[in-house]
Amino acid sequence: MIKKLGLTALCTAMLLVTVFTVSGWAGWKWPYPVYINTVMQSANGAVGSVRNSSDPNEYISCNLSTSGSGHMVNCYALDAGGTFVTCASSAANMVTVMSAMTSASNISFGYDNAGNCTSLQVSTASYWEPPVP
Repeated sequence: MIKKLGLTALCTAMLLVTVFTVSGWAGWKWPYPVYINTVMQSANGAVGSVRNSSDPNEYISCNLSTSGSGHMVNCYALDAGGTFVTCASSAANMVTVMSAMTSASNISFGYDNAGNCTSLQVSTASYWEPPVP
């Protein structure tokens, strides 16, 4: 009986933690300006946060273009301190991820010394700051 009560108490506690954790995120908004890490060779930022920034120079973007030889993804980032990074890739997986991007996305990309994109992540969530119309 004690073992059963202990299991019931544990399950109840886990449920309460889940409920309170999820409700704590409701309506949460997370501004995320451009952040460039030159040591880790990565850049990230939320499109809406950057668009709403008072810094007229800061930006982050990825573009998709196509030609007779295939598709090309180009990503660019400039942070508030003036650090600029860019990368390019024609890899099919990068093209696929790029197509998920919206104006409410957070973009994260990695690059190497030759300017190749080594990773691309697009996160679209309710907590990323949307661009103000």
